[in-house]
Amino acid sequence: MNVEKVDSPFDPAVTEGEMFPNLKPWIARSEIPPGVHPETFECIRVVLSTGAYSGWDERTRIAVDSYYGGGKSLTEVGQEAKLGSATTARKTIFRALSEACLKLPPDLREKHRTEAIKTKNPHSSEVIAKIRKAQIKRMQDPTIRETIRQSIKLAQSEGGTDSDRVIWEYINNNGLLAKMEQKGLITQEEITKLREYFGKTKRSPKPSVLLTKLSMALVNLS
Repeated sequence: MNVEKVDSPFDPAVTEGEMFPNLKPWIARSEIPPGVHPETFECIRVVLSTGAYSGWDERTRIAVDSYYGGGKSLTEVGQEAKLGSATTARKTIFRALSEACLKLPPDLREKHRTEAIKTKNPHSSEVIAKIRKAQIKRMQDPTIRETIRQSIKLAQSEGGTDSDRVIWEYINNNGLLAKMEQKGLITQEEITKLREYFGKTKRSPKPSVLLTKLSMALVNLS
């Protein structure tokens, strides 16, 4: 997906040094990175081109660049930028971009509101492939398979039937969602999508990748 080209995507201050090495090629090509919402990418483009990122420390610059331009997960960004957890990485990124938006000139500030700042779509093809590869590798471990089996068995003993719903209700009843998010095993956006899926009374398309990730989050939490 392409965005409208601009004559000069960076001002001289932005092009100096090695800041934003992952985002710069995408912006130069006026091409949106995989999984990034168009309005979020446009907001980032304006923030960088106007120098509104001024004041960000190195860890924040690395976090924004690696997450939106480098194809990294929030967990990976937390480690690379030395921010700790995925939750801390997400908060750092959102706070930095929100503050940068407020520094924009009035006409741009009106157009690029903080509501445009979103996490990446976890279901882009690249992200799905990465998740599946990791899941396949982990599921080859008999200990992992047994942990999932026991989790389902335990939840079913409490009255469940459908395995996906059983796992979901087990996690909810034991207050595990917050712990999963805190450890970066699942995002708030993914939790919202799961709530919507399990909250529907009519059958809807099954989010297989997300459901598998939920199961793996349960394993990793144990």
